[in-house]
Amino acid sequence: MSWMGKVAVSAVASAVIVSGAAALTSAYAQEVKGPKVTWKFNVWGKKRAFTADVEAWSKYLAAKTGGNFKLKIYYGDQLGGKKQNLDNIKAGVFEASKVCWAYHAGKNQSMTVLNLPFLPMKSFEIQRKASEAIHKHPIAAGEVAKKWNVMAFSTSNLPQYEFLGRGRAPEKLENYKGMTVRALGGIAAAMRKLGASIATMTATEVLQRAQEKGALLAPTIGRQQGEMLGPLIEREFDVLDAQGMLPPIPDVLVEAQEEYEIEYVSPLSRAMRAEEGVGILRTLEMVQPIAAVDPGVMDNFNTDEITRILAETNGAPQRILRGDDEVAAMRDQRNQAESVQAGLSAAPQAADAALKVAQIADMGQLAPPQ
Repeated sequence: MSWMGKVAVSAVASAVIVSGAAALTSAYAQEVKGPKVTWKFNVWGKKRAFTADVEAWSKYLAAKTGGNFKLKIYYGDQLGGKKQNLDNIKAGVFEASKVCWAYHAGKNQSMTVLNLPFLPMKSFEIQRKASEAIHKHPIAAGEVAKKWNVMAFSTSNLPQYEFLGRGRAPEKLENYKGMTVRALGGIAAAMRKLGASIATMTATEVLQRAQEKGALLAPTIGRQQGEMLGPLIEREFDVLDAQGMLPPIPDVLVEAQEEYEIEYVSPLSRAMRAEEGVGILRTLEMVQPIAAVDPGVMDNFNTDEITRILAETNGAPQRILRGDDEVAAMRDQRNQAESVQAGLSAAPQAADAALKVAQIADMGQLAPPQ
């Protein structure tokens, strides 16, 4: 993992990459006077331990330059996707970002040597030194400088990406045969080739993790919503209404005497509601054996409502779900098509029966009187 940017400023404890041309004209961060400069730093994900080094760097630059050098951090890929960071830096969209070389495998082959499997990294210290040596090597540094006009500034080692396990560590490829490995994507495919059994998290397990987080956050977040956010939102609505800045009130709200309820849909709120999704999935899993004996037991479940609750709990956008009227129309059309198909399937049998009846009637008319 590396940082990318257009200007080298000063070495900090993490890994960063910056552009060579600008580095020639920029002074290292010192206690000096200079023009006011603002850098945009793009990073994926929310504020977390992964971004702590960037935040520390931002404070360091501001302190050493008397506030003249500002590093503005944009979380959540606001300025572009993580796989386009190199392209966007070169295009001038922003000045710096973190870069994971594995996301740019075809663009910087020399840097991706660190992503080769089974490297003999016996300790974190060895990994750190090897990573720094690769980033400083003339071939690797020259490649990114020539292609993207950037330079590696420091490295962010992520040891949690390594395999962890119990018992004796596998030392040969054949040692993975028969092992159970939890992995996804390309790593999972590679482990299958080696004969390992892949264990991935089920949807229930994912919701259970969210449920655990929600249970821990519920007391604090619930109080903030009830005592602070709720009153603030209601006040803002009242101010906007008094200024005539709100659109006409919907009829349904007028019928409800303009009473409304605030619903929070943030990731934290969804985590607090994850228990609903876990309960649904657990119930369906427990009912499946019964349904195999008596399919009618599934009539107890409103599958449409289950789908909507799970979509809401998982943060799926509402636009992917069809409205009730559209679903009803599609089902009516499907039922009509099935009725027509059933009629067409029965037509040959009905025609054959009619033919036989007609033949019998003809035989009765032609038979001589007794």
